[in-house]
Amino acid sequence: MHEQPILDPSERPFKAIVEACQEGIVTVNTKGMITSANKAAHVLFGYERGDLKGRPVEELLPTSKRTAHKQYRTQYEEEPTPRQMGRGRDLYALRKDGTTFPVEISLNRAHLYGEDHTVAFIIDITIRKEVEEALKRSEEQLIVYAAELEKRVQDRTHALEYANTQLEAEVEERKRAESET
Repeated sequence: MHEQPILDPSERPFKAIVEACQEGIVTVNTKGMITSANKAAHVLFGYERGDLKGRPVEELLPTSKRTAHKQYRTQYEEEPTPRQMGRGRDLYALRKDGTTFPVEISLNRAHLYGEDHTVAFIIDITIRKEVEEALKRSEEQLIVYAAELEKRVQDRTHALEYANTQLEAEVEERKRAESET
């Protein structure tokens, strides 16, 4: 690990802005090593301040995703364009305590301290996923209720049609009985 240079006074406002962000911000060099992380990233992943620096970025991923991520990282290094990761699929990150959580990540390229870095902006979307699941369950329950209601309406319609047929038969029977008398 190399020491980061003392910030130029003109850079201090940018550092303050990065530290004020609620999104986790992690910078990773071309070798896949974390070179910096803001306070929010440390909180998000459950690490003490400064403990992320020097770790392979893959340590922040579930074990089952690490090999594939190395390939994705290599591909990104070949064509480092800003992008959102995981379009159309769920992404999960790994906390220090071993728990996983859903994330949304966007990547950008920055030239820092004389070398290229990937800057990852990381958002914990646990609450969003919980709301989506609750909405999905509600939608499924509404479909079940609608089907049950439709069945009840059909049953009652058939019962009414039967009662109406019986009533019409009785009326016909009475008319016939009256005409015979």
